[in-house]
Amino acid sequence: MDAGDTWSTEIGERDDAHVERAAIEYALAHRAVANDSLGLMMPSVPPSAFTLLADLEKHFRDSAADRPRSVEKLLSRLNAVVRPLFTEPVMEAINRASMLTVFSNFPLGIATMPGDTAPLAARLPLTYEPLLPLTRTVQKAGAVALGIEWKNRIRVLVAECIPASDPVGQISRDGWRIAQDTLKDVEGLSIHAVQTLSLDALREAVSEHTPDLLIISAHGTLVANTAAIIIGDEPHIELGLPNTPPVIVLSACHVAPRGAGAVSVTDLLLREGALAVFGTQVPVNVRRNMRLTGRLLANLADHLTNQGRHATLWLRHLEVAGQQGWRDPVSGCSCWSWAAVWGVDRPAGWFCR
Repeated sequence: MDAGDTWSTEIGERDDAHVERAAIEYALAHRAVANDSLGLMMPSVPPSAFTLLADLEKHFRDSAADRPRSVEKLLSRLNAVVRPLFTEPVMEAINRASMLTVFSNFPLGIATMPGDTAPLAARLPLTYEPLLPLTRTVQKAGAVALGIEWKNRIRVLVAECIPASDPVGQISRDGWRIAQDTLKDVEGLSIHAVQTLSLDALREAVSEHTPDLLIISAHGTLVANTAAIIIGDEPHIELGLPNTPPVIVLSACHVAPRGAGAVSVTDLLLREGALAVFGTQVPVNVRRNMRLTGRLLANLADHLTNQGRHATLWLRHLEVAGQQGWRDPVSGCSCWSWAAVWGVDRPAGWFCR
């Protein structure tokens, strides 16, 4: 065995940066071996990339009108800053990969790889595994990987946290009704829409229906570097759900911002036990959002009806989400970011297959 591939007894005497990198290598190696895939370590994400990302997220939150040229300039500057991350080995791996898992708190999928004309998220299915806290990442790396199988039955719970008097709440309720009516005859698929205008009501609904997929329809809020959802008229960042559903979709604005290192409800749901959380980085248009979630439910229905057709259903839906969001980032403002159950921060790691 090569001594360079082992952790020496002197590892604790290294500086923090090298200890952190060793921990990331450990998590990445475990995942690559477990999935018979390729894992690559990357250089550290430059601090200026997070600064530009914060500017981009702020632009979407604060702009009252579409400003495509401003977005184009910010994305161009961001692409230039992250260009060193796309080394030749990384680009070769991406060209041959069928999917990517990015161990990083930086959403690299919004960047365009050299030679491409669209963001990385539009090239192939891409998911994220956030790094922080790193101690939890190392703990999870050594644990048995959990999975879910939606084969004969899928229980979906839509928790509507926006009052009916709110125009956005009216539109979302109409969308859920259409989805229920359209898919009501699909065997094995149950969709329950419940009004939950308090945290207790949300918890009771989850406890009663025990969903496989939980969709929380709510307003998002970003205050004091904390990204939360508004349930009724109160913001909440920790939900404390009983028997946390394995997959949660947060149908809400900017609940997973990354530029300023905000504490987000998305990450806390992962710590509560969710295997995957689907969240947004920027404000979203409610009508486009309903089309996206409606397409997800339709794909789930098709999966139950035509077994085997959607071997990578969730990843393909994420690919569609990336294409819808970042190919037209201004008019739709539907940039989606994916947070999975394990992860990494400063030096980024790739997991490809």
